Amino acid sequence: MSVVTSEFIHCWLDRYEHIALVNRRRMEALRELFQEFDQKGVEVLPLKGMDLLLRAYRGLGHRSMGDMDLLVKEEDLVKISTLLEKKGFFRQDHRRSFFTESFADEGVDYVSKDYGLDLDISWNVAYLDSPRSLWERRVLRETPLGPRLFLHPEDALLYLLAHPFTCRGRMRPYFLQDIEILLEKEGVHIDWQRWCQEVERRQLRVLIYYGLKYAREKGLTRILEEVFLSLRPRSAWDRCLVFFYTRMVTEENAPPDSYFLSLLRTPTRRGKLQLLRRAFFPPDRLIQFRRGKVPFWQRVLGGVLRPLRILVRSFYILPRDFLRVFQPPPLTRRTGEGRTAASI
Repeated sequence: MSVVTSEFIHCWLDRYEHIALVNRRRMEALRELFQEFDQKGVEVLPLKGMDLLLRAYRGLGHRSMGDMDLLVKEEDLVKISTLLEKKGFFRQDHRRSFFTESFADEGVDYVSKDYGLDLDISWNVAYLDSPRSLWERRVLRETPLGPRLFLHPEDALLYLLAHPFTCRGRMRPYFLQDIEILLEKEGVHIDWQRWCQEVERRQLRVLIYYGLKYAREKGLTRILEEVFLSLRPRSAWDRCLVFFYTRMVTEENAPPDSYFLSLLRTPTRRGKLQLLRRAFFPPDRLIQFRRGKVPFWQRVLGGVLRPLRILVRSFYILPRDFLRVFQPPPLTRRTGEGRTAASI
């Protein structure tokens, strides 16, 4: 064994042990938190990395996590807020001031230094008009924290593929790894014909096609060719959308407040109208859970200035988005297996 190979193995083991130690501490804190949720009758569904670490990955060191994403029911928001604040969690804004950001998502961060947890709590999913179907199809799985409810594997796969477009605007290093481990663990529970029909019904066909195409270029082999044929672009507009996604969603960090991507990421016309209405005139519930109790004068001032600010900033943001679309794609360094170096 060469010296270089030996050093690489030791570095990999050290990193694995560090990630496993951090995740183990977080899981113990989550165990206590989930017990509190269960006692209060609050249902939560883990998303993304937290979902997969609990039900798919074989060890806690295989994937690091920043925040932990939870989907909750809107009617439980008051219970959750009260419970977390009693346990020492404090609310943290997703970005800048709520009244100066543009397109606000329906979510709120709760952070606790004592527990070492950063919870990203959402009560809706960007590409759905309502998350009701996700709750109706949830499944029970055994986990290190005991039996827990999760997204149906078909919904989990759709969420993993859609999230870089609908929320983040960036392909993260764990994107391919998460899809691989989900398909390896729960691929047998996915009815591909029904899944493709659901993608079509949600008007996510082109978006999901590009996500699968990107994953296949990076080395994913578990997706049937029939799935690609079912989701392939069928018109000139579909091919234009693929081109837009190729330029707007890359491995680089996306610029904040991308108006163009915000509209593209919402598939249906109804969803686009809801996004614009929430941007210009955010509901009181969203203000309350993103900013806490806001004085009346600030709400009035925000209601007046927020639409004006969005229109003024569009003269800067839209040309920037236009340049991003038509600039050459960034070059990525690849390993022998076709993955980016950041994913190793």
